[in-house]
Amino acid sequence: MQYDYLYATEVLTEMQELTLSEGRAPCEVAIHAWGDLVWARGATALALAALTDTLIGGEGETT
Repeated sequence: MQYDYLYATEVLTEMQELTLSEGRAPCEVAIHAWGDLVWARGATALALAALTDTLIGGEGETT
């Protein structure tokens, strides 16, 4: 994992300390191996959403 340091004990401990979790279960950290191109899928989804809004109109438009 390229960013495995983000799951170090110190980082997870600090995350729990900074979370508003009084009276609640602590946050769960899930690790997913989505690969290096997951950012490209997100960027593509945003671009397609913007294009769709441009071509057929987006939310909040008045007709």
